[in-house]
Amino acid sequence: MDIVTDGNQVIGAHNGVPMMQKITSGCSVTALIAAFVAVEPTHALEAAVSALSIFGVAGELGMESAKGPASLRVNLIDSLCGLDEGTVLKFFHYFEAEEFYSRYYSQTPKLLVNLHYVIIVHGSNPFICGLMF
Repeated sequence: MDIVTDGNQVIGAHNGVPMMQKITSGCSVTALIAAFVAVEPTHALEAAVSALSIFGVAGELGMESAKGPASLRVNLIDSLCGLDEGTVLKFFHYFEAEEFYSRYYSQTPKLLVNLHYVIIVHGSNPFICGLMF
């Protein structure tokens, strides 16, 4: 799970697979976030959530035929290249703060195990805190 906030709104992106933590993809997802924010600087929060979700969807699709971390890395890149709007919308999972707290507040250990990134957006400048548990 990835959490993005601009200080007023909190959105969680819930895509991806646990093995993504083992392929050191932080630089790739950061570059994708930067590209999305560059295209939509006045909607940086939504751009960051979209980038994280799309990267997670690509990971989910890549995991379908992966045999381990190395093949997941290759499959994730291949999946990113072949994504279309329909596929993204089919798998896209996100939620806002109220649902986040109701879903995870009483399950803190589960939350910490599944937390990948916290992203704070200030203006059009995302600050990314990578967390690996």
